[in-house]
Amino acid sequence: PTPTECDRLAGYSHTPRVAGAPGVAEIADAPAAVAACEVAVAAEGADLFLNFLLARAIEQVDPMDGRIVTLLTAGAEAYPVFGAGRLALMHDYGLGGSAIDPARVLALNEISCAAAPDPQALAACNNLAIILSGGESPDMARAEALPAMAGWLIDARLAPSVRRATADALGVM
Repeated sequence: PTPTECDRLAGYSHTPRVAGAPGVAEIADAPAAVAACEVAVAAEGADLFLNFLLARAIEQVDPMDGRIVTLLTAGAEAYPVFGAGRLALMHDYGLGGSAIDPARVLALNEISCAAAPDPQALAACNNLAIILSGGESPDMARAEALPAMAGWLIDARLAPSVRRATADALGVM
């Protein structure tokens, strides 16, 4: 596949759709990214991974837009590892009209992380480490044993508000 304008404007720098495709840590122009990704998703024979990029761009414009979960679910049909991790984030923060559901967040991150070292699983492994290290009964041994993205692991021992701010800054959402 050839990189698209959608890849350039909304692609994940840590998980590019196409090897060598550009990606961004943060979307600079969300409306332009939405427009470019809508064109890419509508193209005949479009790669379903483009649904994740369109969902990411829409999330920047309106995090509660119900199309986000629909797009992620469609993308998960072809990319279940990445899809599970992205859907977990929706249920973690109640985005895209999804309900906050800690049990589902844990289960989805575990499903995705089980596919490590697949690069599409590593963000979910990081998020799973954060979950396992928090709460009333942290499981630090399990959290620290999970695969992590080099230079990208959010220190699981940080206070939840600091982890959230760090996750936001790194574009985990």
